[in-house]
Amino acid sequence: MTSAKQVNPMSARNLHCSVWLFTAAVFCLTASPGSAGAPPATGDWIVTDSTVVENQIITLPGNLVVAAGGSLTLQTVTLEMNGTYDGEFGIDVEFAGKL
Repeated sequence: MTSAKQVNPMSARNLHCSVWLFTAAVFCLTASPGSAGAPPATGDWIVTDSTVVENQIITLPGNLVVAAGGSLTLQTVTLEMNGTYDGEFGIDVEFAGKL
């Protein structure tokens, strides 16, 4: 006679939660800066997907680049380029990008 090993339902639930948290953490770490709509705290803002920003004042410490295939819509937005001299930072919309 063989005995069946019982699985503790709490262990399975904890494993499921751990896998979910790990997946969420990997997604957050691999997301590119600014692609979700928020400009980065430092460096260039490179938009690679469809991004809409509304009702904000943005102080950008770098260049704004709308990459090919990217789209940036700014609605009621003030965009300040935070450079130390005129012309230090700029806005570049690549071919097939939309601003």
